Amino acid sequence: MIRSLPLPPSTPIARALLILVLFAAASVAAEPAEEWIELVQSESAVLEHQRLPGNARAQAKRRGAIRNVPHLFVYHRDDSPAFHMDGIRTGFERQLNLLIDAFRIDRSMVELEVLLENARTPDGEPVTRDDLPKERIVLVLYGRADCAACDELVAELEAWLDDRPELDTVQVWIRMP
Repeated sequence: MIRSLPLPPSTPIARALLILVLFAAASVAAEPAEEWIELVQSESAVLEHQRLPGNARAQAKRRGAIRNVPHLFVYHRDDSPAFHMDGIRTGFERQLNLLIDAFRIDRSMVELEVLLENARTPDGEPVTRDDLPKERIVLVLYGRADCAACDELVAELEAWLDDRPELDTVQVWIRMP
């Protein structure tokens, strides 16, 4: 004997509510989850980085020693290093697209954990990789409030992200004192 399952009420209001719920669930699932995290470079890291001798760009890329801004670091979903840029260059979006799409790794770049060790929350709390969402591309941008090049890089980076809605990213803005 086949039993029929109870169906929801077939009133027009019930149907409208069901359609509304399904539409809301579909639209929430379609929106990319973007995380914006603001951190501050620790004073001890700033002092330590100012004392390091040598090429500032190489020190930033290999050791995470930031002396000037802006700096952009990009990490793949598995936290492997992908891209570093000091200052701002025209056309960096093309290079970034190639590196992300081909999953190219920059073996000479500093690990994400090192950058996070040098940063703090605005409340002074330390931050680790476990505090960030997993399985997302991580963009770390160093900047200052009164920096025109930083503002230009932020605008270009946001335009690049708008052109790549399929990317799940976490943007970490590290403010330099």
